[in-house]
Amino acid sequence: MLLVIQVVHTAVAAWNYYCLCYMIYCHAAGRKTRMLVAAYVTIAVEAAAILPFKLSCPLRLLVDRLYSPYTNDMLLPPVIGRLVMPVGIGLLLVALGIKAVRAVRTRSRQ
Repeated sequence: MLLVIQVVHTAVAAWNYYCLCYMIYCHAAGRKTRMLVAAYVTIAVEAAAILPFKLSCPLRLLVDRLYSPYTNDMLLPPVIGRLVMPVGIGLLLVALGIKAVRAVRTRSRQ
Protein backbone atom coordinates (compact mmCIF):
# COMPACT_ATOMS: atom_id res chain seq x y z
CA MET A 1 0.00 0.00 0.00
CA LEU A 2 2.83 2.41 0.83
CA LEU A 3 4.42 1.92 -2.59
CA VAL A 4 1.11 2.75 -4.30
CA ILE A 5 0.76 5.96 -2.26
CA GLN A 6 4.37 6.91 -3.04
CA VAL A 7 3.91 6.33 -6.79
CA VAL A 8 0.63 8.28 -6.90
CA HIS A 9 2.01 11.13 -4.80
CA THR A 10 5.15 11.39 -6.93
CA ALA A 11 3.08 11.37 -10.13
CA VAL A 12 0.74 14.06 -8.79
CA ALA A 13 3.68 16.23 -7.75
CA ALA A 14 5.37 15.80 -11.14
CA TRP A 15 2.14 16.71 -12.96
CA ASN A 16 1.67 19.79 -10.76
CA TYR A 17 5.23 20.92 -11.44
CA TYR A 18 4.67 20.44 -15.17
CA CYS A 19 1.48 22.53 -14.95
CA LEU A 20 3.24 25.29 -13.02
CA CYS A 21 6.14 25.41 -15.49
CA TYR A 22 3.70 25.42 -18.40
CA MET A 23 1.82 28.31 -16.82
CA ILE A 24 5.08 30.26 -16.51
CA TYR A 25 5.89 29.53 -20.16
CA CYS A 26 2.44 30.53 -21.42
CA HIS A 27 2.34 33.71 -19.36
CA ALA A 28 5.81 34.73 -20.49
CA ALA A 29 5.06 33.96 -24.14
CA GLY A 30 1.54 35.39 -24.07
CA ARG A 31 -0.01 32.09 -25.17
CA LYS A 32 -3.49 30.86 -24.33
CA THR A 33 -4.14 27.17 -24.93
CA ARG A 34 -6.45 24.43 -23.73
CA MET A 35 -3.52 22.94 -21.87
CA LEU A 36 -3.17 26.22 -19.98
CA VAL A 37 -6.81 25.89 -18.89
CA ALA A 38 -6.09 22.31 -17.78
CA ALA A 39 -3.10 23.60 -15.81
CA TYR A 40 -5.29 26.22 -14.09
CA VAL A 41 -7.85 23.55 -13.19
CA THR A 42 -5.13 21.24 -11.88
CA ILE A 43 -3.62 23.91 -9.66
CA ALA A 44 -7.07 24.96 -8.42
CA VAL A 45 -7.89 21.36 -7.47
CA GLU A 46 -4.52 21.03 -5.73
CA ALA A 47 -5.10 24.26 -3.82
CA ALA A 48 -8.57 23.09 -2.79
CA ALA A 49 -7.03 19.84 -1.54
CA ILE A 50 -4.24 21.38 0.55
CA LEU A 51 -5.74 24.61 1.89
CA PRO A 52 -8.08 22.93 4.42
CA PHE A 53 -5.06 21.07 5.83
CA LYS A 54 -2.86 24.16 6.35
CA LEU A 55 -0.78 23.51 3.21
CA SER A 56 -0.22 19.85 4.07
CA CYS A 57 -0.96 17.30 1.39
CA PRO A 58 -3.71 14.83 2.31
CA LEU A 59 -1.52 11.98 1.03
CA ARG A 60 1.24 13.07 3.44
CA LEU A 61 -1.27 13.03 6.28
CA LEU A 62 -2.46 9.57 5.24
CA VAL A 63 1.09 8.22 5.33
CA ASP A 64 1.60 9.82 8.74
CA ARG A 65 -1.52 8.12 10.05
CA LEU A 66 -1.01 4.69 8.47
CA TYR A 67 2.74 4.41 8.94
CA SER A 68 4.82 7.06 10.67
CA PRO A 69 5.65 10.76 10.33
CA TYR A 70 9.16 9.64 9.40
CA THR A 71 8.03 7.45 6.50
CA ASN A 72 8.77 8.91 3.07
CA ASP A 73 5.57 9.68 1.16
CA MET A 74 7.20 10.07 -2.27
CA LEU A 75 9.70 8.27 -4.43
CA LEU A 76 12.15 11.09 -3.82
CA PRO A 77 14.90 11.48 -1.25
CA PRO A 78 13.41 12.96 1.94
CA VAL A 79 15.46 16.16 1.58
CA ILE A 80 13.96 16.83 -1.85
CA GLY A 81 10.51 15.66 -0.75
CA ARG A 82 10.39 18.35 1.93
CA LEU A 83 11.08 21.01 -0.72
CA VAL A 84 8.24 20.02 -3.05
CA MET A 85 5.63 22.29 -1.47
CA PRO A 86 7.80 25.42 -0.96
CA VAL A 87 9.22 25.23 -4.49
CA GLY A 88 5.74 24.65 -5.93
CA ILE A 89 4.42 27.71 -4.12
CA GLY A 90 7.39 29.69 -5.44
CA LEU A 91 6.66 28.58 -9.01
CA LEU A 92 3.02 29.57 -8.58
CA LEU A 93 4.04 33.02 -7.37
CA VAL A 94 6.38 33.42 -10.36
CA ALA A 95 3.57 32.41 -12.75
CA LEU A 96 1.13 34.84 -11.12
CA GLY A 97 3.75 37.59 -11.11
CA ILE A 98 4.44 37.20 -14.81
CA LYS A 99 0.70 37.19 -15.51
CA ALA A 100 0.23 40.37 -13.46
CA VAL A 101 3.13 42.18 -15.16
CA ARG A 102 1.80 41.27 -18.61
CA ALA A 103 -1.68 42.50 -17.63
CA VAL A 104 -0.30 45.83 -16.43
CA ARG A 105 1.79 46.26 -19.58
CA THR A 106 -1.21 45.45 -21.77
CA ARG A 107 -3.37 47.98 -19.96
CA SER A 108 -0.75 50.71 -20.14
CA ARG A 109 -0.45 50.28 -23.93
CA GLN A 110 -4.17 50.83 -24.49
